[in-house]
Amino acid sequence: MSRQLLSRSDDLRRLVDEGYEVQFVSNMLTLSVPYVTTDGHIARGRLATTLESAGDRTTNPVGDHTVFFVGATGTPGDVPCDSEAQPLTALMHQPSAVELGSEVVASCGFSHKPPAGYPDYYEKLTTYASILLTEVHRVDPDVRVETFAPMATEGDESVHQYFDSATSRARIGAAADKIRGQRVAIIGLGGTGSYILDAVIKTPAAEIHLFDADDFHPHNAFRAPGATPLEQLLEAPTKVAHHHRVTSALHKHVIPHPENVTEDNAGLLEEMDFVFIAIDSGPSKRVIIDHLIRSGISFVDTGMGIDQVGSALGGLVRTTRINAGADTMEWVDANLSFTDDDNIYDQNIQVVELNMLNAAHAVISWKKTLGFYRDYENEITSTYTLDGNRLMNEARTDAK
Repeated sequence: MSRQLLSRSDDLRRLVDEGYEVQFVSNMLTLSVPYVTTDGHIARGRLATTLESAGDRTTNPVGDHTVFFVGATGTPGDVPCDSEAQPLTALMHQPSAVELGSEVVASCGFSHKPPAGYPDYYEKLTTYASILLTEVHRVDPDVRVETFAPMATEGDESVHQYFDSATSRARIGAAADKIRGQRVAIIGLGGTGSYILDAVIKTPAAEIHLFDADDFHPHNAFRAPGATPLEQLLEAPTKVAHHHRVTSALHKHVIPHPENVTEDNAGLLEEMDFVFIAIDSGPSKRVIIDHLIRSGISFVDTGMGIDQVGSALGGLVRTTRINAGADTMEWVDANLSFTDDDNIYDQNIQVVELNMLNAAHAVISWKKTLGFYRDYENEITSTYTLDGNRLMNEARTDAK
């Protein structure tokens, strides 16, 4: 059963958004539900209904108001009961077992028809679930139908391993569609780059390419999302291999490149729609930026200058966005430094929350180029200063 049906059907999407655990089995829609067993305990079974659709959307189920019930054991005698462990015979119209296919056997069938029928599958399944839950709550009032279980995606229908209920719950699918199909590169998988990656994998970007030749060490683990097990650090993986392993649990198309971007291989970036640069200031960054501008590829450059005076830290976090066709290398040379001896970068101090902030600004800036976020002022550079908690923007009208 195609996940397109779920994503384009309001009733099915509402079930998932509200935390109901649905599955498709033998072209039937099933819903996980708690019930009282014949020995008076609480178990979880499944309601199953035939599913009518028109193309890629469900249709009104008015022609069939019945459902099947599949018990936890899958045996014919495993039927739902009231709080006294007596079978709900008044609800059953099919008291015997029915084979549904895929080796799934329903122990009985239910019939409960409202006067006007069911307007959609959400109303149909939640009505039956509520009937069972009434008896369950007499035994244990804390049990819920909703499990918020993840739902795996199929084939190439999604770049994610499981259904993105966050986007559908927030009703921002139209905005998220602007990201769909984007091929993105992240150059540098240090603190800032790894948090950029952590944000981008939550989007429907088609491909995420990672460029970094360095190994993943303990100091990297303290500036990366999540917690890295000691045994993985002892393997001494490359940064891209480590982050590929972690992020592939969510996004299917994270592509590692265990190499730095240089003049010799910068052509690899020419297939990208957008590039994030998260490497230290230096001549190599200028080579990358010059190639991106000449190739007409938009990008965000990140930078952090943190120093220590006494026992306190201060400094700034910078995010610069260059749009293809709008900005020039002359402006970049006049406003960004590409030397290795900037005093503000000497100590190379990076703190995880500042890496997170730098990454957040970079990803927001990328999404602005796509129209995901409104961007009335069209800024080119944002600089956050720790002292005074100040954020200053430089508008694109200054980029000449």
